[in-house]
Amino acid sequence: MKKCPISKHPIDVFVHSKNAIQVACPASHWMSSLFTNANDAYEFRETLDVAKQVNDAVRQERGGKVRLVGNRWMTEFMTAVNLDQLVAAVSGTPSAGTRRKRSSNKTQESPADAPTE
Repeated sequence: MKKCPISKHPIDVFVHSKNAIQVACPASHWMSSLFTNANDAYEFRETLDVAKQVNDAVRQERGGKVRLVGNRWMTEFMTAVNLDQLVAAVSGTPSAGTRRKRSSNKTQESPADAPTE
């Protein structure tokens, strides 16, 4: 069973009706657009790269909430903080609200930093 890299829960296929099938991870608050063919939905689930979808998606805002929309994939509308946490979970980086500026650790001096005589 394929698991979501965000929540580690199974990626499920939901049959709403004969012609409305959706791939989703309710624990991670994302879903696919509707499929009219079950085989297409199962194939989408098997080939789905959630991290790529997150990285390639665009943000949409409505009513003070935001979501990500990708290729046949989207998140639910949520607060910007929650969306940043979702993005951080898949990318393995701290969310924007918790990021700290990192100091650079130089291993070599650049010519501009070299002492002058």
